[in-house]
Amino acid sequence: MRNPGLRILIALLAWLAAFAAQAETAGQLVQREGSGRVNWSAGIVGVQGSGGATASDLQTQAPSVEKARADATAKARAKLLETLQGLRIDTSYRLGDITTANSQVSDQVRTMVYHLPVIDQLETIRADGGVEVQLLMSIRGGFSQLVLPEEIRKIESIAKVFPSKNGSAASPGFSSETSAFSGMIIDARGILVEPALAPKVLDERLEEVYGPTFASREHAIQHGIASYYTDMNKAMAAPRIGAHPLVIKAMRTAWPGLCDLVISNVDATKLRSSSKHLVFLRECRIIIVADPL
Repeated sequence: MRNPGLRILIALLAWLAAFAAQAETAGQLVQREGSGRVNWSAGIVGVQGSGGATASDLQTQAPSVEKARADATAKARAKLLETLQGLRIDTSYRLGDITTANSQVSDQVRTMVYHLPVIDQLETIRADGGVEVQLLMSIRGGFSQLVLPEEIRKIESIAKVFPSKNGSAASPGFSSETSAFSGMIIDARGILVEPALAPKVLDERLEEVYGPTFASREHAIQHGIASYYTDMNKAMAAPRIGAHPLVIKAMRTAWPGLCDLVISNVDATKLRSSSKHLVFLRECRIIIVADPL
């Protein structure tokens, strides 16, 4: 393999797969969806397919590893598509709702899945000639670009959102203004939470405090609107939220999707009180700590 970047990516995905079974104890939020697993901390969907020797292979006593590999890969791709269809986008939609209504999105998701490379390190050849193949797919990057809500737009400058006292727009150097907090952790332990690609944070009046309309599309695509953990210590140590995050307790989740978090009006006012907070909101430096699924 000549591409060093691809080698690094494959090694990283293999490492993630090797530790997938221990994800819960490592503080990562892993959800079983269909016949696959969604790691909401890493933004990775993983599935496994098994292929065995055919009846004709057994009769000739010449089982074909290549046939078994092709069978296992085809089954893994089918499972991956099934898992993605159940993936919750936001409180109203799963991916399956979108692909049913939009054949173009459906075709593009299918193309992504069927062009996904099989990683050699994640393949097991059994003694009987059977093969087990694992597929890993990121739900960030190109996939997020395709399925995230349209209201997540490119935000060039926060200065346009908060004018200066004299009524003119703040200067482009707004980012030099030091924020009191480097990110935000929402403690949602003890309440029922369903992870989603585009969760919202709402006040007690169910008005949006953070979500797609606050996030920069560039950051949302690259890192996700929010990341999920099950361990507060792991969340606090995550580079995503920096050295001094604001920690807020969620009161409940909003029906019907159970992925939008409701915080108190007092905490909502903290976030709305200063343009400084818009920096980490725009850059999606948000972690949600929830109970294991």
